Amino acid sequence: MTKISALNNEDLFKKSDELLKEIPFSKISIKLKGISALKENEITKVAQIFSVSRNTLKSWVKNFNSNGIEGLKPKERKTRTPKLNSNLKDVIRLWIKQDPNLTLKEMVIRIKKNFNITISQSGLWYNLKKMNLSYITARPKHYKQNKVKSDEFKKNSCQK
Repeated sequence: MTKISALNNEDLFKKSDELLKEIPFSKISIKLKGISALKENEITKVAQIFSVSRNTLKSWVKNFNSNGIEGLKPKERKTRTPKLNSNLKDVIRLWIKQDPNLTLKEMVIRIKKNFNITISQSGLWYNLKKMNLSYITARPKHYKQNKVKSDEFKKNSCQK
């Protein structure tokens, strides 16, 4: 059984029990319940019940002991800045307005050439989708296809 020095502190358990009554159900309340459960149970058993590792429980106790309730709050994470800002999206919208048959490959090349930004075709497609623009291409036609015979087939097959 692993001993945590902060577990011998009765004030820690009292404080966690009091805060549990005040805080509505959230991730913080789950952490407080885990800390309170350590009062009467082994750390391994509590870790299994809460589906976390023993080290996670130890860090909850350590953070709560040193920083109080603030130590249990999740830390803010940095988000990645998007490759295409709003000005660039406006330019892409203008390109599509001028040439509706512009392919993703051509747009990727233009973006690389004009703005020196490397973006994949799937990344560009995702951005177009977010901009409420759809990428639809015409059905491919074989280069040896006979236009007259094709039109005649369409005319005859549609009439029944």
